[in-house]
Amino acid sequence: MLFRVDAAQDWEADYIRYREHLSNIAARLPENVRQFVMQDWYYDSRDHRCPYDSWLEELAVIEPATGERMERRSIEFRSRLLGAYHDGYIHFTHT
Repeated sequence: MLFRVDAAQDWEADYIRYREHLSNIAARLPENVRQFVMQDWYYDSRDHRCPYDSWLEELAVIEPATGERMERRSIEFRSRLLGAYHDGYIHFTHT
């Protein structure tokens, strides 16, 4: 594996571009998504809520059903991560 001296600068530049992109599209995102992705703590590995370096403990694919014949279906992905500092869990549900 080659180590690039400029890798840290590349990552920082990519991160800045990504945050600018989020700002540019924020008005088009659903409110709950916008509030989530614009939080600084989500990207700060020093914050115990940040999912970076967490351990996946559980992943489930669920097909909830409703309706008289259970004919209305959707798919959900649920995950539970042990936080990087091992002092709490992070739960995600993607619908």
